[in-house]
Amino acid sequence: MAVFVGINASDAAESWDAMRRWGHVPASDVWDGEWWGLVTSAFVHVEIWHVAFNVYWLWILGRVLEQAVGPVRWLLLCLSAAFVSSAAQLAWSDDTGIGFSGVVYAFFAFMWAARRRWPVFAEVVSRDTVSLFLVWLVLCVGLSATGVWNVGNAAHVAGLAYGASLGAAVAIQRRRVAAVAGAGALLVASIGVLFYAPWSQAWTCVQAYRLHADGDYDAAERHYLRARDLGAEPGWVLENLARLYAANGDRKKYDDALGRLREIDPAAARRVEGGE
Repeated sequence: MAVFVGINASDAAESWDAMRRWGHVPASDVWDGEWWGLVTSAFVHVEIWHVAFNVYWLWILGRVLEQAVGPVRWLLLCLSAAFVSSAAQLAWSDDTGIGFSGVVYAFFAFMWAARRRWPVFAEVVSRDTVSLFLVWLVLCVGLSATGVWNVGNAAHVAGLAYGASLGAAVAIQRRRVAAVAGAGALLVASIGVLFYAPWSQAWTCVQAYRLHADGDYDAAERHYLRARDLGAEPGWVLENLARLYAANGDRKKYDDALGRLREIDPAAARRVEGGE
């Protein structure tokens, strides 16, 4: 709630700058080493209905869950679910997304899977609650697919899967090995996304720039071209390719890249020619 107030009290409310200041880390910065953004982005909300929905379910589910498992385990579940759900959204959409919904889905799924061990969970995660969460999940997927509303569905699904795996691991003896393996696989995949995501435009751009700075021009060129194919801004790609060819002494490719850059972004071409 404090983050929501801070963002909306800013002169740049709802801007990327305000959201960045309060914890929403862009994908390129996450892949450049600001990994904590996978956790802090979960606490960022802009719209009042969004924060109200998540705070409501945090109160309804979270307080019962904390009383059952204790504050330390509750906090570990909360932070790891934020990490896993944001990593899934990052891998799917080139953005960590914002909001606590992935964690809320993890709480819900954990309590549903572990309701036999802690019967009090069944009182909170009733049949109506289960129906509400699952219908909302499917509805959000439909709204995103039709372009009506862009929702962090990957975060919802990952949070659901992670919470259910952990809940089953602690409450269902005969499925413990599979459940632990499932939760572990989600954590490993979430960590892996930080280091390898070749399907991602943002990750490919970061790798291209890093290889360029390290002087590995051949690999950097391949990544710039791959970023272009994934939809990176053409002017950015051509500007960096022109700089790379200049550094590499490839006059023919430099002239070609600079000529194409002049056609779409004359100011960027002048920067390259001026050595800026």
